[in-house]
Parts: sequence; structure tokens; C-alpha cells
Amino acid sequence: MGSQLLSYKYDANLTEENKEELQKHFEIHKDIYNKALETLNKLNDWIPRYEMYNKLPEWKKTSNPEFQNVYSKAAQQTIGRIYDAIKGLSTKKEKGEKVGKLRYKNSINSIECNQSGFEINQENGTIHLSRIGEIPVNFHGPISEGAEVKGCGNKRIWLW
Repeated sequence: MGSQLLSYKYDANLTEENKEELQKHFEIHKDIYNKALETLNKLNDWIPRYEMYNKLPEWKKTSNPEFQNVYSKAAQQTIGRIYDAIKGLSTKKEKGEKVGKLRYKNSINSIECNQSGFEINQENGTIHLSRIGEIPVNFHGPISEGAEVKGCGNKRIWLW
């Protein structure tokens, strides 16, 4: 018998500090996305996804030191969005649909952490996000016992 995948969605009770810190992170992730897209657009050769991930440490040291303020796995996920979008555009083009090109972002509305970078504490009602801190969460239902949490996403809510 196969395992069942479940997805939980909980509301965050953000403090003013949480809001400010998340706002900074959304801004930095937008800059990471735009930097990766700019890198792809400037070069004539294709850069594989993992080679682009390997450019992050170089960017942190040279042109964009603020990239050090975000969790590296989350930054890789942001870069991965470009490659996922390109894959989607390629599929549409193969089907004969007319496609455009990827555009630079004015804002990023979600940040994803996969595998690591977060720790859930249901007893205290918090999620600790690496480089962001403790975020109070309204756990309206328990996470199943023995469940393995594989990722965490933070979505910007414009009506803060």
C-alpha cells in the first residue's frame, strides 16, 4: 500500500517584527530571481539549474552581499522557479502555442523551503524559519503523528 501525501495550510499570526523581516526576504528573493534571469539572458549558452545554484555563493561574495541574509535552500527554490517556468513555456511551444519570454519580477509573493530551513513546534504554536525567526501559527488541526514534513511555504498576504 502506498503512502498518502497530505498538504496542510495554517494561518500565521505575524508580529510587526515578522512582517518587517518577511518583507525584507520577499524583496531579496525578488532580487535573486531577477539576477538569475539576467544571467541567463546575458549568456549565449544555456546554464543548467544546478550550475545556476552554484553561482549563488559568488553573488553573495561579490555583487549582492544582501543575498547572505536568506536561507540558501530557499534561494535555490527561487532560482528553480525560472527553470520550471522555462520548462512550461517549452511544453507550450512544442504544442504549437505562441509563447513569450520570462519577465523580471517587481515582487515575489511566496518563499518556499524544501527539506530544511524550518522547524515546526505545534506545542508552542510556532514555526521557526531559518534566517527569519519564530512565527506564531494558528494550528487549527494537528499534523498527523509520524508524518514527515517535507516543505514549508510562506505566502505574502497583501492585507497585513
